[in-house]
Amino acid sequence: MLRIRKIVIRNALLVIVCCCILITEKSTAQETIGSGAWLGIDLKYKLSKKFDLNFCPQLRTITTPPQFGSLLLETGLDYDVAKNFSASAFYRFDIKPGAFQNRIYVDLSVQHKLNKKLTAELRVRIQRQFERNNLPDNYLRPKLSIKYKLNKKITPFISGELFYHVNYMGNEFDDFRFQPGINWALKNNMSLKTYYLLDYEFNVYAPGMQHIVGITFGKDW
Repeated sequence: MLRIRKIVIRNALLVIVCCCILITEKSTAQETIGSGAWLGIDLKYKLSKKFDLNFCPQLRTITTPPQFGSLLLETGLDYDVAKNFSASAFYRFDIKPGAFQNRIYVDLSVQHKLNKKLTAELRVRIQRQFERNNLPDNYLRPKLSIKYKLNKKITPFISGELFYHVNYMGNEFDDFRFQPGINWALKNNMSLKTYYLLDYEFNVYAPGMQHIVGITFGKDW
């Protein structure tokens, strides 16, 4: 099992590196759509040794030009299946200007400790989104994260995520997200996550790129 985790994470890391190279090569010809700011809260309540209840609202704004982007209201359950392996199920209600969206998704995550301070995590998300007068959108989203525990308070991380669009017109990758950031451990089971997010679209009509800065406040009970 340990060897399988190493192989999967190594291959996922290779894919992420290739995507970063591709973005670098094409960024000169890619029109930048703009920038934004994401402000979130991550509240977690431990129901038992295996289950956690989550509530995660988030405000997404567009800064060029300044305007409201969306308000996300998300809730779900985390389940510790086994050591280094977990599963989650979530529901999201998305409020956008002139539109409402409903989303359900399931996450499967596996962690592998590379050394005492370095940890890699591979998460696969299966997602289905509904919007009135539109066909449902289905996505498969693999994400690889690597974090380094600098000390008890500070944990830098970096992640890459691909979006595989499953629809009636064909299946293809159409989005990539690259995210470096820092997790800050605070007092009383509180935390703060600060990050930069690069969102790069491709294989779609009028693809674009977004530069986003984000802050998420967390609290565990």
